[in-house]
Amino acid sequence: MVALLRDGEEIKSDIINDESTYTYTKEVDDEDVPIIAIHIDKIIRSMDENYLFINGIFQISENFQKIKEGDSYGKMEINSITENQIKITNDESINLSKGDTISIMGDIKIKVADSDTVRFYPFQEIKVAVEGLPTQIPTQMPTTEQIPIPEFNIILLPVMVIIGLMFLLSGKKV
Repeated sequence: MVALLRDGEEIKSDIINDESTYTYTKEVDDEDVPIIAIHIDKIIRSMDENYLFINGIFQISENFQKIKEGDSYGKMEINSITENQIKITNDESINLSKGDTISIMGDIKIKVADSDTVRFYPFQEIKVAVEGLPTQIPTQMPTTEQIPIPEFNIILLPVMVIIGLMFLLSGKKV
């Protein structure tokens, strides 16, 4: 049995088998839409522990945006929407100049190599604020009073255990 949790609260549990797909759906416009699908490759159960091998995870956002033909996003326009594809094109040229970062639509951009050989790659720029980390780089070094010293435990291994590990790792017989 597996359980899907959100913020520590169980939202779905299910019994799973080898070579199966665990799916979490949500109703959108009177239709069940798969939000999360996890393909289970293999389950190994033993007396001491259980193992679950996953060979594929699919997830989409529950906060989606409805689109229609003719909508524009940056330099791109939605030409057609079918059951199998969304066709997005642009009418203007995009120049790939050395060292440029070109905004295509939203946070999707193209980075061009700073080289005489034309090389480029698409990427998505995502900015994430992490709680507890500064959002700006400090302009001056902090003093020692501002730097918290973390607490940690030191575990001392007996010398014979360390020597035994060294021999084991070296492949020599003791």
